[in-house]
Amino acid sequence: METSSVRSFSIAAKETQQDLNVMTSKANVVPYALSRKERLKPRRDRAMSKIIHSSIKARILEAQSEASKGVITPTEMLKGLDKQLERKEDGG
Repeated sequence: METSSVRSFSIAAKETQQDLNVMTSKANVVPYALSRKERLKPRRDRAMSKIIHSSIKARILEAQSEASKGVITPTEMLKGLDKQLERKEDGG
């Protein structure tokens, strides 16, 4: 009971959809290949950077602890603070 115009429209729509699917799959080949390369490299880089960063972190912490040995700590600085401050007569 379909008319010829509906039938031809249906066929044209199917052909257009097939053409779009082919064009879309061809268009995605290059970006997919590039994105795959981008995904593989960072995994290796991240593993290497963890090794590098772990040794750097230990060196930094060691250097900080050595540098802070001669520095007056805040608790030592606050011990004489009450002597430095004058008590006001108005209670404030």
